[in-house]
Amino acid sequence: VWTAQNVSQDKLHLRVPVFVTALAFLRPCSSPGAALILAGTGHKQVRIYDTLAGRRPVQDLDSSQHSPFRATCVTPGPEEHSVFVGDTAGNLLQFDLRTLRRVSSLQGGAGSL
Repeated sequence: VWTAQNVSQDKLHLRVPVFVTALAFLRPCSSPGAALILAGTGHKQVRIYDTLAGRRPVQDLDSSQHSPFRATCVTPGPEEHSVFVGDTAGNLLQFDLRTLRRVSSLQGGAGSL
């Protein structure tokens, strides 16, 4: 059983609260026990965990500048390097994992996701 570890303390040396709201497997790995896990948080972040690299996230996307709402669903995109993030306002954001930037966004009706 693999368990995640919290990220490092913030600049005020305070513990960062954990608030996972969405979870998905990014893509299947060929080696046994290896997985890439995509986690959306209530603090407008998307974290990617690699079970072979350790218990802390290997990448951290901050979606707060693109959407002021918390992530409710995360899913891998059609390409290997893209992920989709849905928020509580019904917006759907696409991020590129190579550049850690937003590629596009779709605006939906209230509560559509």
